[in-house]
Amino acid sequence: MLELLFLGTGASVPSRHKATSCIAVRGGSDMILMDCGEGSQRQLMISPFSFMRIKAILITHLHGDHVFGLPGLLQTMSLSGRKEHLTVYGPTGIKGCVDAFMTVTEGETVYPLEVCEVSGGEEFAVGDLTVSVYRTEHNIASVGYTVREKDRPGKLDREKALSLGIGDGPDMARLKNGVTVGDVTPQMVLGPSKKGESLSYTGDTVPCQSVIDGSRDVTVLIHECTYMASETNLAKKHKHSTAIQAAEDALSAGASHLILTHVSNRYDELSVVVDEARTIFENTVAANDMDLFEIRNGGMSLRPRAERSSHQLAEFLPRPAFSLVRIWHRAHHLYRWVPHPSIQGRAPQHIFAPLLEFKNDIPPAIGEGDIFGRVIEGRSLLNAFYYSQNHEVVVRLIYDAHEVI
Repeated sequence: MLELLFLGTGASVPSRHKATSCIAVRGGSDMILMDCGEGSQRQLMISPFSFMRIKAILITHLHGDHVFGLPGLLQTMSLSGRKEHLTVYGPTGIKGCVDAFMTVTEGETVYPLEVCEVSGGEEFAVGDLTVSVYRTEHNIASVGYTVREKDRPGKLDREKALSLGIGDGPDMARLKNGVTVGDVTPQMVLGPSKKGESLSYTGDTVPCQSVIDGSRDVTVLIHECTYMASETNLAKKHKHSTAIQAAEDALSAGASHLILTHVSNRYDELSVVVDEARTIFENTVAANDMDLFEIRNGGMSLRPRAERSSHQLAEFLPRPAFSLVRIWHRAHHLYRWVPHPSIQGRAPQHIFAPLLEFKNDIPPAIGEGDIFGRVIEGRSLLNAFYYSQNHEVVVRLIYDAHEVI
């Protein structure tokens, strides 16, 4: 299964409801970031995904709405104590871009950082995921990326394995994982392999054959859609695509699903853009910021927001209450605090009474001043926190604030 989180879906500039281009892909423990527009790290911080788990960043081109968030994210990873290697991939110029960003801002990384330039045709591994690069056509050097899971082993024929002298237990598991046991090979007891999931992300581009070839038979094609057909001349002038053109690429590539992104702020209703694309390619949706899709078994589904982490409750809770949720979750994640009872109070020192008991264990990054200086000075608060065994926080919170400073 692949998880696909849209952190920013806007075109050119951010708006009140859209951040600029950034998409996170997660397959098991492997996480990739595709493009990194301004504000991307903040979007990650309020999402179910951790920016510290990113193994590679794939930049499609060097226009600001796709790259201005990169230096801040790289430096925040250092300030957060990252030790793991990170690779940034991008078109010609990405090395100079990152070097200039880090030099001018006096940014440092305390972890190994590698920057690689690609132009199309390259293939590399990110954990268990395989990334392929294809050429795109924009008004600046640009590339697109295809991310694929490994094919999964077919169904194990247990009865046949038993008849060949393989007992239940570790040997059966080894065969399932593709390892030969004695004279028995996996091919003798496994059915046809199951195709891994895949996605393709075009970045900014006009429709072109290289996009179709690079996206051949993917489960999901993420295609830029800056304009509708009525602005085809503008799309041609600025080297972008229309909804119709994105749908035609998806159809020609044999993609199963199409997600439109990078839609111009001139279109208030995404449904109109989607309807136009569906005249060509029925399985089309448009992404909103913080949409989280699951790609599995050749299909795609949007995960309901109610099923997500507490980070995703921002639209349902007043902002001060949401800040409280974030701080408690971060501390719990670091220190695995035990569940604490509901608390009620009218002043911050009462609200954070349980927190004060642990203040000697709180690192400077979330010290007393940081918490009391930025969270809540409201009138009343009633909250209850529940923690699951994997230390994700599930929050039920009622907040009534008539005076928020």
